[in-house]
Amino acid sequence: MHCALATSLGNVGVFFTIHDFDKIPEVDEKLWSNNQILQATNVLFDQNVGQKYVSKNFEEADALLRYKTRFTYFTVMVLADDYSLLEKDVNRGNGSCLLVCERFDAIFNASVGHLYSNWYYSMSTKMIQVETSLKELLILAVREIHMHPDLLEDMKWLNYYTRALEPVRNFFLFKDIKIF
Repeated sequence: MHCALATSLGNVGVFFTIHDFDKIPEVDEKLWSNNQILQATNVLFDQNVGQKYVSKNFEEADALLRYKTRFTYFTVMVLADDYSLLEKDVNRGNGSCLLVCERFDAIFNASVGHLYSNWYYSMSTKMIQVETSLKELLILAVREIHMHPDLLEDMKWLNYYTRALEPVRNFFLFKDIKIF
């Protein structure tokens, strides 16, 4: 699936193998290891960073790479936040990101505030810097899910199995926050 997915994403031939040290505490890597949506988001993330380098936007590409793992999990968290919104966007016909992208704005703002209040000044600043890129990544992910319906099933599992997402939500958002 990973290879087929990589070829369907476009013709950007820049893929990165990096060792990032921005793991999210308490995330069960084994639980996430076979999740197709995380793998697809990683490929889309690498494609997005490659496009930034090709367009000579080195500062933004470096900001994305610095927090690659955290930004990837953030994107998956936004996708999984409200399964019904994702399902509506995916089934809309062209895979447009309307409802999920609207939700992104609220979650993004809450996350930046939470990170800043928890002394993650550098990350919250970088997150603001790459907001457009993260939204682009989200749009690509919704389109990819539209083209590969089996990814929607992975999202359904992820939404149901909240233990996997809980450490990610706790890292990015205040506990028990309700985002409308």
